[in-house]
Amino acid sequence: MKQTASLIRRSLALPVLLLCFAAAVPAEDLSEEFETPGHPFINAGVFYWSATAKGKAGFPTSVDGQNNTFSFRDDLGYKPIATVPFGRVQVFLSRQWLLDVEYWETEQTGISTLERDLMFIDSFFAAGQTVESRTRARSGDVIVAYEIPTEQNLGIYLAGGVNIVNFEQEVSSGADSRDASFTQMSPLIGFAGEYRFSPRLALSSCTMGYLRKGLDTSEYLLRTDSALTIRMMGNAQFAIGYKSFWFSAANSNNEFKYRLAGPYAGLTLAF
Repeated sequence: MKQTASLIRRSLALPVLLLCFAAAVPAEDLSEEFETPGHPFINAGVFYWSATAKGKAGFPTSVDGQNNTFSFRDDLGYKPIATVPFGRVQVFLSRQWLLDVEYWETEQTGISTLERDLMFIDSFFAAGQTVESRTRARSGDVIVAYEIPTEQNLGIYLAGGVNIVNFEQEVSSGADSRDASFTQMSPLIGFAGEYRFSPRLALSSCTMGYLRKGLDTSEYLLRTDSALTIRMMGNAQFAIGYKSFWFSAANSNNEFKYRLAGPYAGLTLAF
């Protein structure tokens, strides 16, 4: 639990620091903004995310009296970096209301010679066996945000929405193969901010999440996104930022954790 709290604090640190930095820098007068489409208008973009990926899973059956939890990287041989394409569509319904839809997916594979016995669901894989594995993760968000009226250069948003995430896991060795999948829908609540240094340059940050704890269950999801947006010719924009996605679900029998975090870059177009 302490490790989880530490990871969450580190994820929140960057958005807070970026907004503090933006608030300390004087901005230009935005009275002469570039021409933008009237409301409603759409801002659509495609991005590439170079994320450090970590994950682990645990199942109720113990092996030799030890907890049957395995790491995707250490036990299954996954590479630490995943290239994740994602798309985002923002619909500016009015000056205050924004609809944000985002989708990403990634697939990782690994080959590893097991250093210990592993039980995946009801299939037993012995130490010394070479196993092949695959994990596919897909996530979609639908978020509605409301901008609180503030000064001209600063936008503060209250946001709420829903996330749907799907994971597929497969482990095989020779003819012995086993797969599992699950899908979870989680509500999201959070805040976002944007500071406009000039008509061409803006800094934004968004943090949203969900936490639920029961007697023998716990779930959390945290997503952060901080970006510097540079407006180029017309309504085209280039964005570079840092994004993270943290997911955990556990009960008295099972455990699953997955994390993606790293920089990204992409292009958007308003119309």
